[in-house]
Amino acid sequence: MSNRVQTVTLDYVPRAAFLPFHNRSKRKTVIVAHRRAGKTYSVIQDLVARALNFQKKNPKTGQYFPKPVFAYVCPYRGQAKKVAWEYLVAFTENIPGIKKNETELWIEIPTVTGARARIFLAGADNPDNLRGQYFDGVVLDEYGDMKPEVYSTVLRPALADRKGWIVFMGTPKGKNDFYKRWQLALEKPNEYFSICLKASDSGILDEVEIEDMKSEMETEEWEQELECSFDAAFRGSFYGKAIQVAALQDKFRPFITRDCPYGYVVDEPVSLAMDLGRADAAVIWFWQVINGEVRFFDYWEQTGFDAEEVCDMLALKPYRYETVWLPHDAKHHTFVTKKSVIDTFMAHDLPARIAPDPDAGRRIMHGIDAVRKFLRLGHFAIDADRCKRGVEALKNYSRKFNRSTNTFGSDADHNEWSHGADAFRYAVLSISDDIGRSIERARDLAYRSANPNQVNTRRQTLDEALAARDRQLTARSSNLSRAYD
Repeated sequence: MSNRVQTVTLDYVPRAAFLPFHNRSKRKTVIVAHRRAGKTYSVIQDLVARALNFQKKNPKTGQYFPKPVFAYVCPYRGQAKKVAWEYLVAFTENIPGIKKNETELWIEIPTVTGARARIFLAGADNPDNLRGQYFDGVVLDEYGDMKPEVYSTVLRPALADRKGWIVFMGTPKGKNDFYKRWQLALEKPNEYFSICLKASDSGILDEVEIEDMKSEMETEEWEQELECSFDAAFRGSFYGKAIQVAALQDKFRPFITRDCPYGYVVDEPVSLAMDLGRADAAVIWFWQVINGEVRFFDYWEQTGFDAEEVCDMLALKPYRYETVWLPHDAKHHTFVTKKSVIDTFMAHDLPARIAPDPDAGRRIMHGIDAVRKFLRLGHFAIDADRCKRGVEALKNYSRKFNRSTNTFGSDADHNEWSHGADAFRYAVLSISDDIGRSIERARDLAYRSANPNQVNTRRQTLDEALAARDRQLTARSSNLSRAYD
């Protein structure tokens, strides 16, 4: 092969907003961009340019690395072909000696060292197609729609031996893994190049067109799609709008005050509702009913805890439990222990019950509607600090999105946020029971205050205490039977 270097001129004039991206030197990049910003157009051109100019040497041998490989990855392979293949063909058609395979979606072009670089398109829906390869550069488009393991377990190791670079990009869709990657980029500017392009200041879209879109779009849709807000209640969210309204009504606030130094009322009983899963996260919402107001003052979420470990954790809390509400599958016996989750909780002397209206069939929508109504009309407050993760779960709990029809389905998407939202649904369906007992306690306290002479202050004898304990055990057995009903 001739060593003579040919000059290749790419027919591309980059947009000013993307010039810093093209001139970057860091291995990791995060691009948050509004719709129609031209991010796919820009990154494909960047891929071609970096492939043409690839001349990295192996530090062990001092020789140029042979056969550089680059990839552009979308959530789905068909999506990658639809949005990027024509760009890739157009940007490389005037390069001498190119090869292309539309069936397998790759193009090979010569580099400045005489090697041949391959650029191929792929989908994150088939990560096995990405395994067993090395990469010198990868672009992950719409990264928020991908499973995080595609990068962490498949692509990250493939970049290691040749110290390849990676680009995460997309438009916000709530606080998913793309949001976490954006936060990481802001925290580590020495490792990441990051850029956020909002329609209002990118200079890419016409101002008149921007104002027209703004007038025709829902507020949260505009903030998410054009202003790149991760905090906007995105389309498909079950509770996003209700959460925004509740926030304006000061429903989310810190509970620790001079009058309430612990964030909860020490003398009042505590109820909790949970969603349990050992492989998935176990989640618990804690609340009290104070003067008719439901106060969610604590939230707990961990992965890898079984029922015994959760009971041990609850025992360490300083709370006096009134009711422990469990999901309907808590009464199923396991093959290993021959015990159900509710058996375990009852054995630990915890007042466990099955949450009302378990989600059989389509009854989950009954619970979702109940939560919506509660968030709109309920007399409640949530500790903004201690329950921050739980509030994020409610905001990001959403319907499944069907990319083939570009619509949202009616079923909920099972992801990292669904456990917190499920536990809150169990809480809402159970709270009416707690409010009733709270009102009874308030009436009893008022009666005792008004009739102090009728309060029995005599201490129990030993026989009376034992008899009371027998009644307590009988009541627990009765509660267990009720829980299975």
